[in-house]
Amino acid sequence: GELAMLASTLKALASQSATITGTGGSIFVPEFWKARKARVTIDGKKSKMVEPVFEGNGYNYEALEVMSCLKRGELESKSMSLDESLMNMQIMDRIRQQIGLVYPFEK
Repeated sequence: GELAMLASTLKALASQSATITGTGGSIFVPEFWKARKARVTIDGKKSKMVEPVFEGNGYNYEALEVMSCLKRGELESKSMSLDESLMNMQIMDRIRQQIGLVYPFEK
C-alpha cells in the first residue's frame, strides 16, 4: 500500500519542501509548488541534483490547451469540462468563505 503525509496552512510559516520516499530511494523537492530542481537519491547512495526543463509557473498550460481547442474548433477541453471548472471555482469560493478570505476587489 501507499502512504501520504501532508500538511498545509495559510496562517503560519511552514516548510515548502516535499519528500517522496520509496523502496528504491527518495526525491527531495525544495519549494515543491514552484519546483525547479530536485535531489534524487537511489538506494541511499550519493544523491544527484536534477534540474528539468521548466515551462512556467502560471497559466501557461491552460493557455496552451485553450489554443489547441480553438485550433480544433472546440469550445470545451476534453481534459477538464466546463462543469468541472465551475465545480472547482465553487469549491474554492466555499473554502475562501470558510476561512474569511476576501480579495480587495470583492469589497
